[in-house]
Amino acid sequence: MKKNQVLRIIMAIAVIFGMQFTAEAQFKSLLKKAKKAVNVEVSIGGDNESNSSNDNSSSNESSSSESPVKSIVKSDGNNQATAAVQLNPEVFIYQPVEDSVNAPLYDINNPKVKEYYEKWIALGNLPDNDEHFWLFEFFDYQSPTRGLKQVHVTEYPLVAYFSYFIKHPNEVEGYRCYIRARRAYEILALSSIVHTVPYKRTRLGWAEEYTGMSGMRKLLLNDGTQISLLESEDDRLKRWKRVDNDDAYGAFMDNTTYEVMRSAMQQTMAEAKQAQAEGRIADAFNLLFKDYRMMKSDIERERFYSTRKNDDIYLDMEDDFKLMYQQYYDKWLDVARTANSTPVEMPKATPVSATIKNQATAQAKAKFGSQFVKAIVVESDWHVYTDPNNFNRTDHRSINVDVIIKEGGEYYVSHQMLWQNYQAGSWGSYDMRQKSPIKQKVNYK
Repeated sequence: MKKNQVLRIIMAIAVIFGMQFTAEAQFKSLLKKAKKAVNVEVSIGGDNESNSSNDNSSSNESSSSESPVKSIVKSDGNNQATAAVQLNPEVFIYQPVEDSVNAPLYDINNPKVKEYYEKWIALGNLPDNDEHFWLFEFFDYQSPTRGLKQVHVTEYPLVAYFSYFIKHPNEVEGYRCYIRARRAYEILALSSIVHTVPYKRTRLGWAEEYTGMSGMRKLLLNDGTQISLLESEDDRLKRWKRVDNDDAYGAFMDNTTYEVMRSAMQQTMAEAKQAQAEGRIADAFNLLFKDYRMMKSDIERERFYSTRKNDDIYLDMEDDFKLMYQQYYDKWLDVARTANSTPVEMPKATPVSATIKNQATAQAKAKFGSQFVKAIVVESDWHVYTDPNNFNRTDHRSINVDVIIKEGGEYYVSHQMLWQNYQAGSWGSYDMRQKSPIKQKVNYK
């Protein structure tokens, strides 16, 4: 009797829990479908773009209250990601991800991702000097709620690489995507000479060609073209800073293991050696002295100290890195600075005396030898320099000369100065000195 009562109680409890489980499962299924049906997008500046081209407000169109990613994955004993959360729609604003318009932005194999990543990285290899470089290119984006807008092309690598890593933070390919995204973001946000808006040289130095453009979402260019941006450049940078500092960094700290980082370093080292052997010097430079070094800084965190100091695989890689650095660094750096760069137009000669013109040619020939093609004086008069620490005595004078040289079938312009020291009351012998360490590809005519 008692056994039958107990059995009936157990069956009743099972039925109740079964009904609750079924109802909860159905609710979750409906909720998932509802989320997929809603276009979630962050709108910088709201819908009312009205007539102002300087609208730099930043209100969110999305009502999503989802917080930034805190715990990305749970890992099993084999370091395999077993469950990944959805991308945060407040920072990955191209939603829904599966939409045919948005999907290419999240695809790391999209040719545009590679194209614009390589363009951006090439600009980032340039040294700081008195020149400014920019990638002023956009693509059309059909916003689900705001219609056709223009978006900067660097969104391709940033969206694809950051999102892939956040979904796969403990996979080698995921970690390598994290490195690419960080490199691209650092160039975008931190470089003093690389910009996404055009600059022009003014009497007081370099300034934006379109004043205040970084805060605008509507812009009328000099040629009459109108750009209607999805978000201002300032807001775009803030959004990617949040990804870099919160979502991606949190995923890295919580989930990326020592073994994954070391494996990524091994792959990067192997690819760099292969690129070197095939003569792809710029690729070798980017892989070894950019990607590998950033990975090295990650794995040298204090939490991994006891592991790496006893890790023969890591120590052998470090020996290889140091050897290649000593052998190739200067040559690789020089090639990397000029690879993939857009050729500049031929310098324009300025009328000068026959003496200056002849001396510029003679000194350039002596300096560049068989590489010399042409010397072009680009200033009309000398700059005379005095020494303020020595009774303002005259020290030297110089005049800028652009020298066309030919290397490996390509024409370059090297920025030089024709130079004369002032000695005993008269100008001394002529010399050719480097003005800028970078040479640029040139449309030689």
